[in-house]
Amino acid sequence: MKDATQFLQALGIATDSLEAAQGVKPSAERNAFLQQAWDEDFLQPFDPSAGQEAQLQQDMQNHALRLLGQREHGDKELLEKLRKKFSSQVEDLKKYGIDEAQFNEQLQSCLAHCQECNWQSDERYIEQLVSSLLAKGQGPMKIRQKAQQKSSRTELLNDYLDLDKDALLEQMRAVLDKKYGVKSGAKGAFLLPKDKAKQMRFLQSRGYSPELIWRLFR
Repeated sequence: MKDATQFLQALGIATDSLEAAQGVKPSAERNAFLQQAWDEDFLQPFDPSAGQEAQLQQDMQNHALRLLGQREHGDKELLEKLRKKFSSQVEDLKKYGIDEAQFNEQLQSCLAHCQECNWQSDERYIEQLVSSLLAKGQGPMKIRQKAQQKSSRTELLNDYLDLDKDALLEQMRAVLDKKYGVKSGAKGAFLLPKDKAKQMRFLQSRGYSPELIWRLFR
C-alpha cells in the first residue's frame, strides 16, 4: 500500500515545496507532516446530503422555470405547485438527514431565486389576473378572493381594483345582457320579484358588491 508521500506524488503534488512552505525539514517529521496533509485534504467526511440538497434545488428551479414559462404565477401558487411536485422526495431525503423543515427552506430558496432572476413577479401576476378576470365579467370581490389564494402581495390589488363605479355598472349590465338577454333587468325589462332576485344573486356570485347591485336595479 502506498504511503502518504507516494500518493501525493502520484497526484502531481510536489511534496518538497509543500514541506518548505510549512517549514518542515526533511527528517523524521516528514512522514508525519505528509500524513497530516493527506488526512486534512483528502479524507474529509463525505456528506451525501449536500449533493442531494443541491440536486433537489436544481430540480426545483428547473420545474419552476417551466411553470413560469407557461404563464405568470403568484408566489403562493408557485410554492404550492413545487411542494406538490417534490413532496414525494422528502421520504427519500430523510435518510440523509433532510427533514420537512429543510425541505421548506429549499422551497423558499427556490422562490427567492426565481424572484431575483425576475422569473416570478407578483406585480405582473396580479396585473394579469385582474385584467383577465375583469374581461370575463368577474367583479372586484371575486378577483380579490382569487388573488388572495395565489399571492401574498394582495396589497397590490388596490392599484388595479380602484375602479370607477360607473364603469363597474356598465360591466355589470354587460354581464347580465350576456346571461339573460332581453330578459335582463339591466335592459330595463319588467321583472317579477323572483327573477329580479335571481339576477341579483347571479351578480353577487360573480363578485359584485350588494351596494352596486342595488344601485343597478333601482
